[in-house]
Amino acid sequence: PRRTAFALGTVGGSVVSGEELFLIEWRDNDEVWFTVRAFDRPVSALYRLVPRFVRGRRRRLFRAYLTAVSPLFAP
Repeated sequence: PRRTAFALGTVGGSVVSGEELFLIEWRDNDEVWFTVRAFDRPVSALYRLVPRFVRGRRRRLFRAYLTAVSPLFAP
């Protein structure tokens, strides 16, 4: 398959520490796959005390990724 990818990570001073990988594959059967792999952990005291903020932010980001990549995805 043909594929391209990039990854990014947080830098000091961020409220979370983590990385994300974005991968797009165009497979031999003409399918296109978009993969996001991510992990993070709260660094900010507020985010450590209320982890649902981190989960909610992550959900909003993934929803935005899907909307940008696929016209079939409608939140």
